[in-house]
Amino acid sequence: MGNLRECDSPSGVGVQELIASNRSYPDYLNENICRVANPGQSLQAITVASARYALAITFEIVGQEVAIYEQLRVANQELHADLEVGMEAELELEMDEELSE
Repeated sequence: MGNLRECDSPSGVGVQELIASNRSYPDYLNENICRVANPGQSLQAITVASARYALAITFEIVGQEVAIYEQLRVANQELHADLEVGMEAELELEMDEELSE
């Protein structure tokens, strides 16, 4: 993992190799092998992480929108049912009034 070697054929030099070659901390950090990549070299890593984060946020928002849509659909059905009951009651009242006249 990282600079710690798990196999016999590592690619590149890691911290263990630098220490084993009698280079002391923090002196070995000044060597080219230990330099931090400039932004141009690490751009892809940043972009991939950013895209993954944006995608996760998008899925979360879409999930919330789906849940809200479902709540609105149920509320709309209930409203229509209430309106139908109200209209039936109004018709019955009108019919009762006409019969009583």
